[in-house]
Amino acid sequence: MNPMSNATNYHVAVDSFLARSAALGLRESVEDAKILTDTAGRIQYMNLGAEQLLGVRFEQTRGRPLNTRGLPFTEFFHLIDECSHESLDGMIAECLARDATITLGNRVALINKKGEQVSIGGSISPMRVQGFGTVGVIMTFRDATPTRHLMGRVFDSI
Repeated sequence: MNPMSNATNYHVAVDSFLARSAALGLRESVEDAKILTDTAGRIQYMNLGAEQLLGVRFEQTRGRPLNTRGLPFTEFFHLIDECSHESLDGMIAECLARDATITLGNRVALINKKGEQVSIGGSISPMRVQGFGTVGVIMTFRDATPTRHLMGRVFDSI
């Protein structure tokens, strides 16, 4: 089999997956931020919710790598533990290594391009394409700041 043919089929399958996702309203959803990467951590897709949360346009990030080896996510964003401020950027590498979904706990924050810290909830999941296995990662985040503030008030009153 021609290796170029296999690579072409892979890219067609991934492009088809992204097209179907966009057709299902992935782009228009602003409640959840969604970022899709390939297995090398290069951004392949980002919806409007992600653009707003990260403070950067998809066109500025397309094809650019997130650092999946646990180092800071360069200029786009990085994940931290809200209490200890330790980096959680290795969660993407862990997701790929385990080939399993990682649920973000209630202590995860995102530092966006503007340097703002935003409490988030969500998950990091392997992106699978039939016939090709895991082809990347789907990160789904939502701003959890209002929920965390409410929980803080509830526990402070007890």
